[in-house]
Amino acid sequence: MCTKISAWFVFRYISDPDFNPNSIKSVSNACEGLCKWIRALDVYDKVIKIVGPKKEKLQQAETDYAVQMEKLNEKRAELSGVLSKLQTLRDELAEKTKEKKELEDNIDLCSQKLTRAEQLISGLSGEKYKWSQSALELQSTLNNAIGDVLLSAGVVAYLGAFTVDFRNVSINYNCKILDIIVNILDIRHICEYKVSPLQTLSKMHQTNCKLKSLICM
Repeated sequence: MCTKISAWFVFRYISDPDFNPNSIKSVSNACEGLCKWIRALDVYDKVIKIVGPKKEKLQQAETDYAVQMEKLNEKRAELSGVLSKLQTLRDELAEKTKEKKELEDNIDLCSQKLTRAEQLISGLSGEKYKWSQSALELQSTLNNAIGDVLLSAGVVAYLGAFTVDFRNVSINYNCKILDIIVNILDIRHICEYKVSPLQTLSKMHQTNCKLKSLICM
């Protein structure tokens, strides 16, 4: 209906060259204003026909833009969550890398300790025989300590004035006597109170008899 009216106005008035405000002003000021208003409506009609579809497209574009921005915001939120998880994974990776480095350092340290321990064990294995011999020698020295003390005391007390040869002969003789005493009396047990007095007297009697036979020799 509006289109028909607009076409009728264009055909009936707008196309008329005398229908202009300047010509009508000389006749009537009111008609001049009406003419301006009608021509303005015609211009508006032409403009709205061009601008209207564009406005509709603009509105549709703005609607589409709003939808796309909403989707974009959703994707940005998802991206933010992914970036947060990525940063967490990076932190965990850095921590695990640090732990791995510490474990590798500990492995290297343990390997060095094992190598040193093997070297030490290898070195000490050669000392085992030497220590065993030293222990046997020390035990023998400890076992002979009482006899050595008796011989040393006797030499210092009684043999200082004699010659070396006589002292050697006397020391060898006394060593034989001490061997007999040790074998029979077991002086270490007497010192440790492991032999009763009666057993000691009996063994001393046996020793006296052997000493007499040795002297007679």
